[in-house]
Amino acid sequence: DRDMRPPEVQTIIIPPSMHDALIAHLRAALPNEGCALIAGEVVGQWVMAHKLYPGTNVDHSPTRFTMDAVQVLSAWREMQDRGWILAAIAHSHPGSPATPSPTDLAEAYYPESVGIIVSWVVDPPDVRAWSYAQHPPREITMLVQDRDVGPL
Repeated sequence: DRDMRPPEVQTIIIPPSMHDALIAHLRAALPNEGCALIAGEVVGQWVMAHKLYPGTNVDHSPTRFTMDAVQVLSAWREMQDRGWILAAIAHSHPGSPATPSPTDLAEAYYPESVGIIVSWVVDPPDVRAWSYAQHPPREITMLVQDRDVGPL
C-alpha cells in the first residue's frame, strides 16, 4: 500500500570513511563501471548508511553493471539479520556525468533505494545521489559526515 510507505528520502548520510572506501573501490574498477551496495536505515526523511558492500561488476563493461549474485545474496542476508535496508546502490560512470543514464533508469529495480553515481569525467570525481521513486529521478542531498554529528 503506497500510503504505508515511509516519507520520500531527502538526504543520505555517509560516514567519511565509507565515502572514501566507496571511491577507492569504484576507482579500482576502471576502465569499467564499478558497483557496490550500501546498507542502512531510514530515519524520517534521512537515510543513514551503516555498511558498504563492494561488488564485482560481472559485465566487465564501461557502460553497464551487474553485481555478482553471490555478493548480492551475502549482503542481503546480513542486512536481513541486522534489520537494515538496502539504503543505496552505487556505481560509477567512467566516461559520462554522474546523472542517471537510460540504462540506469531502465534497470532501477529498487526505486526505494538511493542511487549513488560517481563520474570519473572530472577530477576529483563527481559524486551525486538520486531518488528513483518518481520520474524523472530527483537529485537528493548526500552528506559525508559521521552519524553522531548532524541534524537528527
